[in-house]
Amino acid sequence: MMANVIKAYFGGEMKEVRPLGRRRKASADCIGLVTLGGYLDGSMADQDKTKVEAHLVECSTCRRVVVELYLLLRLRPAPPAPLELVKAAKALVHDGTLREDFVTQ
Repeated sequence: MMANVIKAYFGGEMKEVRPLGRRRKASADCIGLVTLGGYLDGSMADQDKTKVEAHLVECSTCRRVVVELYLLLRLRPAPPAPLELVKAAKALVHDGTLREDFVTQ
């Protein structure tokens, strides 16, 4: 559904993002930012997700907000890898274990 919202908003393809300008006011039925964030990050229950998607079909204001949040989340840098993981990976490369495992699989 999220990909469909993005494609519909941009006319079927990703385009340069421009400021959205003046927006229609949210109605009493509109969804809050925290809820939309939960929808985007996948932490929402299926039943709630269905309700959000039904609202997004009808509400262009919330669709715009979802698109903006989605694009902002994509711009967020990935968290750094844990130091222990980096050390373990370097050790595997250094002693050749990683290459052997890669080749044999």
